[in-house]
Amino acid sequence: MIEQLQQQMGGAFWVVAIAAPVLVLVVILQIVFKTRAKVKQVKQVFRSGSIVTDKSAATTGPIAFGLACGAHMAVNQGVAWNDMEGVGFAKLELKMDLAEMWGVHDRTDWRRVSEAKLSPQTDNLEHVAVELRREVGATDHAGWQKAIHEAANIGRVPLHSVPALVEAAERITRYEERFRADGMVSGVVSSVRVYDWGRAVNLARWGLRLGYCDRTQAENVVLRVGELCATHYSSWADLSAGFAMGRLLFFDDEDFPVHYVTVREAHRKLLTEAESPFRTLPWPARR
Repeated sequence: MIEQLQQQMGGAFWVVAIAAPVLVLVVILQIVFKTRAKVKQVKQVFRSGSIVTDKSAATTGPIAFGLACGAHMAVNQGVAWNDMEGVGFAKLELKMDLAEMWGVHDRTDWRRVSEAKLSPQTDNLEHVAVELRREVGATDHAGWQKAIHEAANIGRVPLHSVPALVEAAERITRYEERFRADGMVSGVVSSVRVYDWGRAVNLARWGLRLGYCDRTQAENVVLRVGELCATHYSSWADLSAGFAMGRLLFFDDEDFPVHYVTVREAHRKLLTEAESPFRTLPWPARR
């Protein structure tokens, strides 16, 4: 029968014979990767929620403060917030995650991505929109839109980015309404930069865990995170709301309800539970 098909199809037979299995393999791989992503989300929901403190690690001082700035990530992942060495992560899975999500395969990649996350500047439209509102002290959505247009008029932002910035402002306004309804903020989110800086804490511990950096390099990242957050935010509540907003903006997709519940509960626990670093570590006084 195969010989008959080959005779009937001629040269096209081999094209089909080779392409068909490849196509099936591609489809299977897509299903596997999508399923893996969903399983990871479900696992995260079940393992998250607890505030864990490593009693053998630092709980006070600049390093502890910097690690605490990334405490949302630790709560989401079910690991100790002050774990500098990433001992709660399996190396093989961690290596795959860093490669897939961050493009980090070695020391060079780790340094590049870490520096990018620690940058005081950003071109992320949602982040820029919030910074513009903060700079001018806009108190309502109309004032925020006006600030965006004025920034474009003076060359502060590209003119072509105005529609996207306005759209971002509208989306953030909707999220803030939900935040206020749930008692997460009383006004507005002051900044979402901590979402990048908090993830830099993870890059530090993961890089140390995989040997992409040494301990001194990892601690330097954590210290810089602490300095940036202390300068940019006024309290743990301010920082926590900023991280929650940043995470929702990043995961603005069909799984929004799952991500919202995760960040809301982490926010509440970090601000209320006695073991939380947000309760045990004082916020630095403004200089």
